[in-house]
Amino acid sequence: MLPPLSFYIPPALWPDPMPQDPTENWSGFSLGIHAWTLQTGLRLRQAGWPCEWVDHLPATGIVFIHRNAFRWLPRYIAPRPNRLLVCFQGDLAPHPNAQVQVVQNPTAADPSQHRYFMPHWPQPGLLPRDKGRGDRFETVAFLGHGANLAPALTQPEWRQTLERLGLQWRPVINRNRWDDHDSLDNRWHDYRTVDVVVAVRSFDPDTLRRNRYYRHKPPTKLYNAWLAGVPAILGPGVGLSGCGQQPPQLFRGHDSRRDSPSPSPVAAEPSPATGAGGPRAAAGSGDFPRGHYPAMAAVYPSDVGAAL
Repeated sequence: MLPPLSFYIPPALWPDPMPQDPTENWSGFSLGIHAWTLQTGLRLRQAGWPCEWVDHLPATGIVFIHRNAFRWLPRYIAPRPNRLLVCFQGDLAPHPNAQVQVVQNPTAADPSQHRYFMPHWPQPGLLPRDKGRGDRFETVAFLGHGANLAPALTQPEWRQTLERLGLQWRPVINRNRWDDHDSLDNRWHDYRTVDVVVAVRSFDPDTLRRNRYYRHKPPTKLYNAWLAGVPAILGPGVGLSGCGQQPPQLFRGHDSRRDSPSPSPVAAEPSPATGAGGPRAAAGSGDFPRGHYPAMAAVYPSDVGAAL
């Protein structure tokens, strides 16, 4: 009989009640620590693997620990011959006490350093776009944390530009701490009335370079958009280039697409395909806003409204 895989959760973050379904729309799954520690264990258990959740560090076995959970453990953890520590790195740096690091962006993987890529889980309980909407192109959405949305897209000018084009801006934004989900708006799973997702972290070239084009971030919004059957307009991120069978392309939409939707790539549903990261990106004709997505680093906020 296989020994159980252990997933460490600090007592201060222990869920009560503990979720039993990894596809449940539980607000805690919006936190990295629970998305990795709880969801992974629940999915492995559903697949037949013995798993347990612990509030202490076992002396033996394979132990999975989120990078933030190390805050509750001693600064130095002595290695043991019968214990393997696996760190879910998340957005953070590798932990020196872990023998294996799990990264959420393929560009951060390095087997020579025992860093291995694992795609982030999709949004639990995801509700796909209503097929009855057909070719409608009316609702533009952002579903995520406020820290991951470009400041220009939070300004009244952006909403007003969309309204002039007959479009509705529908953001579902949370601004919680990494360890707090009690006050979360848990509608990140609902794409039923969404026609396109806009998720751009920055338009500023210096910010992009300083953050190394977000190589620490997962392409989760792209995965979720694929699974929901919704096109996604994304900023440059090195993790996106490793997804699907071809580099993601971004399209340029405008009011003629809205008025004559039939030929529009906006209305085309992304089709699943095999490849790194899963489904293929929804490809559109033209560009958004200038050239294919690597060039978007040079785009400034004033260009965004004109591009839609």
